[in-house]
Amino acid sequence: MQANGRLLLPRAVCSSAAVRFMKPFVLAVVSSFVATPAVAFDEAFKTIDGSAWDVDTRPIAYVMDPAGSDDVEGDGELQALRDAWRAWVCVPGAKVRAEDGGAGPREVNLDDGKNTLFWDETGDDCGMGGGTLGITVAPVDAGTRRSADICFNGRDHTWGVGTNTDVQSIALHEIGHLLGLDHPCDNDDDLDSCLPLSQALMFPTWGNTLDREPRSSDIAGIVSLYPLGEGDASSCTAPFAQGERCGCNDECIGDLQCAADPSGELRCSRPCSANDRDCGDSSVCIFDSADGTGLCIRVDGERPAGSSCTLDNQCASGDCGAVIQLGSSICQVACSADSDCDGGVCFEEVCLAASASQACEGAEGGGCGCTSSSPVPSSSVVMALGLLAILRRRRRA
Repeated sequence: MQANGRLLLPRAVCSSAAVRFMKPFVLAVVSSFVATPAVAFDEAFKTIDGSAWDVDTRPIAYVMDPAGSDDVEGDGELQALRDAWRAWVCVPGAKVRAEDGGAGPREVNLDDGKNTLFWDETGDDCGMGGGTLGITVAPVDAGTRRSADICFNGRDHTWGVGTNTDVQSIALHEIGHLLGLDHPCDNDDDLDSCLPLSQALMFPTWGNTLDREPRSSDIAGIVSLYPLGEGDASSCTAPFAQGERCGCNDECIGDLQCAADPSGELRCSRPCSANDRDCGDSSVCIFDSADGTGLCIRVDGERPAGSSCTLDNQCASGDCGAVIQLGSSICQVACSADSDCDGGVCFEEVCLAASASQACEGAEGGGCGCTSSSPVPSSSVVMALGLLAILRRRRRA
């Protein structure tokens, strides 16, 4: 959060409320601190600085530490995080687009280009006190939002899915901050100055309830930040944008094609070619045809045969070389026939990738009949960098 160009940081607050967010203060030289008198908040919602993510360019890519919470067996907590994201994506009248980018690190780092959700199990990663359930770290500069991390307190709290400290309930609130919503209050330290909990998931306390969707104030705020434009479809239903899950090509916007992501899930992917290899920050162009065309696919680590490249060490084969007929350098695996290319195409004695596009027709009455997909390498999320941060904390006294 930012006020008059100054960075806001948290201060310790003691409270009798069960679960709270900490109110930040201005880091500046002042002679005294004067408490704000309680005044009932009379607006419909409150944003942090009025800024939002540019979802028209690409969905908000988030990653999750696969270790999750030490308190939850299996990966139910990771699915709860996905469900929390989906609840915001499905707000009626809003155009929030987000995609699960796969595995992420266990650290707060705005310079790594990864919008990470993770649990701090030792207290060393995020510096949270015992009363803090989680923090959201994001840029403070006004304008387009670019990066954020969410850290949950695994050291001092017992987490669960539908029990204990409920993952989805807390994640809903934190993602609201990541998207740009603030507490609807004049003074976080006096709850009488806030919109009531019944109207606002962004209320500064958690009521120990199982929250599964935003409330009226939250909906008004997110629609204000991410309004549907004329002709825009709901981001919760097809047609889907780049990076969003799909069943077949018919469910993707425009010329996007439905292709397998690293986990085998189908996602809308942008076509690319030798003349247009720019897939943005999160994908690489993987050529699958001798005519010099392919798809923008997310790749984590070493790139497979047929991927655009500039350096040998980017490729699993260790060989990045120019193919004159494609007008591009690609990761090369030598071949003499298609059978040498693991489902791909042998072109000019090097392998191109196997096509992952699901070019089937939509099923009668909507949806798709596609169920199979071709595997592609694991994904990577690279987002714009941020330099300064705010810490929004959910607390427990």
